[in-house]
Amino acid sequence: MTTAEKPFETTKDIFVDNETFTIRKNPKNSKAILSAALIAYDSDTLQNTQAKAIEELYNQILKNVPNYTPWLLVSNGAMVQTNRIVEYYGLWRAFEKNGIVLPKGQRTQEYALRDAKEVQYFGAILLDNPEFLQIAKLTAPDSSAHLILTSNARSILGLLQKGWHYDSKKHPTDLLHHLSLTSNCLIHPIGEFDDIEGGAVAIASPQIISKCFRDTAHRSD
Repeated sequence: MTTAEKPFETTKDIFVDNETFTIRKNPKNSKAILSAALIAYDSDTLQNTQAKAIEELYNQILKNVPNYTPWLLVSNGAMVQTNRIVEYYGLWRAFEKNGIVLPKGQRTQEYALRDAKEVQYFGAILLDNPEFLQIAKLTAPDSSAHLILTSNARSILGLLQKGWHYDSKKHPTDLLHHLSLTSNCLIHPIGEFDDIEGGAVAIASPQIISKCFRDTAHRSD
């Protein structure tokens, strides 16, 4: 549990066991190192707590890297059999058809990853004014939406062109690999519906995490 005086907890390498935040090794680059900053609170309402934590991390990062802009990456979540209906609705129309309300902002074109008779769609929204509760709902651990902060819009477009696979809903290997090659930062909520704590974690290069949280965090490693 974090404290009021030092609200953020950090770890230098998320691929090494630690008390703050650990995930399995990134198989695409065995030498890659990613760091993380985490904040969590006791909570009776998980998504409200996650939204608060996302906002705290967001504000702390932008205070130190003010030229970052927020992008919401979205996908239909998996390769699906292609047909006329799937091709017609694609990504943005499919969200509208399914009643999913997306944040306001500048949308990219749709990108598609194709394999034989299957397709997966990708896109991103440059957010106008992030609504953190909405973001917490859309980026829930089992979702296919991701909040990324970047100073390089081209890196987002490059990622969309390549696409990514969901070998893990929480931490897709392709997104972790992208973070290890850029100065971009991923923020996503943590906690399940029956947890007594909820919060969020920011994942980025060691340089970015150190720059943003060096004076405000307790390190676990």
